[in-house]
Amino acid sequence: MVVREEGIKQRLKELDEILQELSKYRQVSRAEVDSSLSQRWIIERGLIAAASVIFDIADHILAGHFGYYAETYESRKIVRFIAMRRS
Repeated sequence: MVVREEGIKQRLKELDEILQELSKYRQVSRAEVDSSLSQRWIIERGLIAAASVIFDIADHILAGHFGYYAETYESRKIVRFIAMRRS
């Protein structure tokens, strides 16, 4: 598999949009988040979405550059460790 630069750029654009949306909640205090289930869910979902995009980008690079394919979250961590050691 080849690393597709355009695909990575698209995912980075999506990550930027998620982070811009999350930045709206930067000034919200911990107490406010704790007291508002809706706000907590919005922030948590944004963080999960951002993490998902980051994992997708990393998986694409690892598969394209190193030929490693992670099937689970745990194997992703192992594959990243191996890739870091090889580079």
